[in-house]
Amino acid sequence: MNIIRRSLIIMFLVCSIGSFFEYFNTIFLGLRYICMASLFLLFLLEIRKNFILKKHIFIILLFVLTFFIYPLVGILFNIYLYGLITILMNICFYISFLVCCLYISQYYLETSRANFFKDFSMICFLFLISGALIYRDFTIDVITLVFNLVGNNRIERSYLGFTNPNQVAIMSSVLIITTYLSNMKKITKIILLGFSLLILINTGARTPLLAMLLMVVFFIFYYSYKKITIPLLKVMLKTLLIGCTIVSILIFANFISTVSSSFFVSLDILTTNRLSRQLNTIKFLLDSRSFIFGLGMFNISFFSSQDIFSGLNTDSYYTYCLATTGIIGLVLNLYLVGNMLIKSLKMKNMSLIGIIIFCISYAAFEATLIFPTSLLSILLFVSYFILIDKVG
Repeated sequence: MNIIRRSLIIMFLVCSIGSFFEYFNTIFLGLRYICMASLFLLFLLEIRKNFILKKHIFIILLFVLTFFIYPLVGILFNIYLYGLITILMNICFYISFLVCCLYISQYYLETSRANFFKDFSMICFLFLISGALIYRDFTIDVITLVFNLVGNNRIERSYLGFTNPNQVAIMSSVLIITTYLSNMKKITKIILLGFSLLILINTGARTPLLAMLLMVVFFIFYYSYKKITIPLLKVMLKTLLIGCTIVSILIFANFISTVSSSFFVSLDILTTNRLSRQLNTIKFLLDSRSFIFGLGMFNISFFSSQDIFSGLNTDSYYTYCLATTGIIGLVLNLYLVGNMLIKSLKMKNMSLIGIIIFCISYAAFEATLIFPTSLLSILLFVSYFILIDKVG
């Protein structure tokens, strides 16, 4: 039975990547659906033995509320008017995704936590090395690549056979994290980390590098805060941090409120016009009175296929939530991830805290925090379920 379980899990992870690869992507996509259905069925058959359900009932209920009950209420009360079939399919997809993550977590808790990171890293590596050998659209001239990144001159970007270089960047990021957390030998880790970093720079993606930087900044503050022994100083530091955050938000809002300001234009260029397009999306939601409940829990491809939504931008996951499920859906998403982070902080699990901070930061620029098709989402939820009870 364990062989069948492991085979289905490995195939699910393989197909989650392969469905975006140029070769056999249709076959990979079909197999992914079959694997999801099979894992769902196995989960139901073994539900009495699944101890994860009881341990993480609050997070599971939050997920169900956010991605099942809330959009379903929107349909039943005629709040959503577009793509109702797409929304219903998305609801099923999200619930299937959660069940798959629960089942995968159960398996690796019964066998070995570290094996999940080893398996995931090797699958990512095999796809990346295959793309590099087949397409050879990468260079080892790291200095030029870094200068291109800094100078926003990203004309030649590595696709490695995938539909978008950002997908390659996400895969490289997952490879870096899973390799670091795996139980592989030190020399193997060094080789994989070096290779994944090279591919990551070749993609020209700045989001993963920024997310890693924010994660490092968070840990610097976290460890510095822990070393403070004077209670009053801790309170003052918290107050200063909250105050600086509020002031920064107000200053930033003041600058972007005038789209003709030089600061806004420079920032918009740096973000490849994402900022102005996301502001246009928010304006559209306000004008169409969809800011509270959103337009409906569509996938991103649905937006691009509808003329009425042309020009809307959902690159940021938070803008995506706002556009699809409104401010209520955004709050539910933040509450879900916030609870995961708070519990991780209480357990002082540095590995899990790092993964959550990285994913939250990444989601500010890519719609990839909680998506059934996202590798980061699989990493986030499976890591949470298998690491949350592990202290340190």
